[in-house]
Amino acid sequence: MQPKTYDNLSAAEETHWWFRHRRAVTLECLRRARIPTDGGVALDIGCGTGGNLPLLAAFSSKVVGLDLSERALSLCAAKQDDAVLVRAKPHIAEKWKVMCEASGGQVRSAEM
Repeated sequence: MQPKTYDNLSAAEETHWWFRHRRAVTLECLRRARIPTDGGVALDIGCGTGGNLPLLAAFSSKVVGLDLSERALSLCAAKQDDAVLVRAKPHIAEKWKVMCEASGGQVRSAEM
């Protein structure tokens, strides 16, 4: 994507109804799953511009955002300054995709 597209996406994540409601649904799913809020690591693979990082931070002591775009990660830093942000290489992203598909699309837990 073009850098301006990331800027527009980042701005829309704050107020656009779709992003707000998606976060509300995600929050409800995390609550229903009874995810403990007293520790752990939340990994957002393909975190984009970081719209979900603050939500994930409420359920973990550490948030890690992984994305291919340097521009997207710079926008993440503004939203969650204590997140660990990692720029993935395309071959690493493909390995994650294969791992998720092999596990039926569910990654239960991972040690960092």
